[in-house]
Amino acid sequence: GAGMKLEENLQFNRALWQDAQKFDREHSYTLRHIYGQEGKRADYPPLSCSKIISGGGMLQTPGVGDFHGCPFKHFDKPQLQKLLTEFGLSFNQLLPVLKYKDTNEYQLACREFFMQTHPGSEGEGVGNHPNHFYEASRRYARRQAGPSAVSPAEANSEKVKEEDANLA
Repeated sequence: GAGMKLEENLQFNRALWQDAQKFDREHSYTLRHIYGQEGKRADYPPLSCSKIISGGGMLQTPGVGDFHGCPFKHFDKPQLQKLLTEFGLSFNQLLPVLKYKDTNEYQLACREFFMQTHPGSEGEGVGNHPNHFYEASRRYARRQAGPSAVSPAEANSEKVKEEDANLA
């Protein structure tokens, strides 16, 4: 995944829910299963964007109230426009994103969204894997804040050391 250990992921997701007990009842088993701690104990790698878009793996098309999938593929145009506006895109910024959606180029829509929300970024690798979006966003934020903007937990990671070297 995005480098989170199971307990970190559970804690992070539990904090997003208003009712932590409901999260534990309805979703913690799934996360433990994905990490290979339940069921057949297989550790499932995160799906690529193309598999999410095509519905590959054990991923089902999201329904009402679901929060998985690709918004550029699975949201209708008004839903996507509302979401993009909530992320701060102006009408002129969301037009190219919606154009890609209209032509079923969902990965390019994602990359365009990334570039609109991360000014000056080329969006390299974005649209191929959700983790690439996350990692590119982290690199962008660190470039904006400078190399010293690292949490103590990250300070000794090889990835952060490599990024610091690239920022210099």
